[in-house]
Amino acid sequence: MHRALVARAPSFLASCGATSRENAMITCRSFAALLLLILWYCTRAIDAIAANQCVAKDLTGTPLNVRTTPNGHIVGTLNNGDQVTVLDGTSDRKGKSWVYVGDYKDNKPIGWVFREFIACYIRADRPSSPRDPPMENVAGTTNTPPLAGCYERIYDSAHLAAHKGQLVTRATLSISAASPEWQRIAPEWHFIAEADLKIWVRGRNQSFDSLGTCRAEGDGLLCNGSSSAAEADECKSKRDGIRQCRIMSAGSVFEVVGKPEGVLVTVREQLELVPYPGDSGPFLYFSPTNTENHAFLLKRAFGVCNVRMR
Repeated sequence: MHRALVARAPSFLASCGATSRENAMITCRSFAALLLLILWYCTRAIDAIAANQCVAKDLTGTPLNVRTTPNGHIVGTLNNGDQVTVLDGTSDRKGKSWVYVGDYKDNKPIGWVFREFIACYIRADRPSSPRDPPMENVAGTTNTPPLAGCYERIYDSAHLAAHKGQLVTRATLSISAASPEWQRIAPEWHFIAEADLKIWVRGRNQSFDSLGTCRAEGDGLLCNGSSSAAEADECKSKRDGIRQCRIMSAGSVFEVVGKPEGVLVTVREQLELVPYPGDSGPFLYFSPTNTENHAFLLKRAFGVCNVRMR
């Protein structure tokens, strides 16, 4: 491509009407600037592809569906650990993020998958470049987002007895810096943090989870929670609680605001949470109007966010 551009320089000058030495010099300078810009863009693109070593992750028991379009027809699956390259990214009408992935070896397109199930790294076999954004690990960048840390709340029997309608018995929230890959595939969203929200409810041992990608809002965070990738029947009503069907209109948005005791997590749009492990249901839903299950005050905790209750 670079040689072709250089080879076409004489015809390019002639087509621009460079009939005099002065005009030719001006046109040459313009063409040189354009050529340098194209070369810089190509180098950036090559660097981004070379740095983009990604793998399928967090597939708890079921393969990751590959689709023709975001929320489109399933055309295949990825297994946990499969290497891919991110070729493009977008968000659907609910604000959920998707990436278009290709084969890691030759970039041959594979299809669209949920962004939250793809982790990306700087390639170990490639020297770092001044153009590379700083990366510490797949969890985030060198910048610490607001409210970063681990939070927890366990509701005692007295509280639950006084709040008969409250389903939630325990909640944890882990906030960390967003992966630098977000800056490559969705810079317009300004995501700065990831918020892993886990909720336990009465009569269930496993947690229901939502992994949110968050942008700053005031001194807090506004997070787009994750949605299930499972194929399930659509619910006929939008009733909250544990459902065997899916509420497709659930926006899955929650807010995190700092408080003296820790953080206040508030449901802003009906939240869909999926069980751990697995992604095939049942599904848990909470709405902003659910008086007993829409806001949770969590206290800062240590060593609990990665511990699972069985």
